[in-house]
Amino acid sequence: ASDMQVMQKIQEMAKEKEIPDKFSTLFWDTDTSGIDLKKNSRYVIERVLEIGGLDAVQWIQRIYPTKIIIEICNTSRKISQKSKNFWRIWFGCKYAY
Repeated sequence: ASDMQVMQKIQEMAKEKEIPDKFSTLFWDTDTSGIDLKKNSRYVIERVLEIGGLDAVQWIQRIYPTKIIIEICNTSRKISQKSKNFWRIWFGCKYAY
């Protein structure tokens, strides 16, 4: 492996820890550079499920296990009932919590 390939892989891995620019509008009230995708997972998932589109949901599914996304959907007080119902159907949840 050449140094260029290693540097490219490192840059790709770093980008996976950041909120992509196209989703920054979902976090209008926060400096997205300060959001840690691991520490702030609940916040990120709640925002995406409440106001994000399908492309944003696909993005969080690449970052977080579906089980965690469903758990947050079911327990969050920040996601509307309408959105919860939609995502429960989308993810094929059998019960509403």
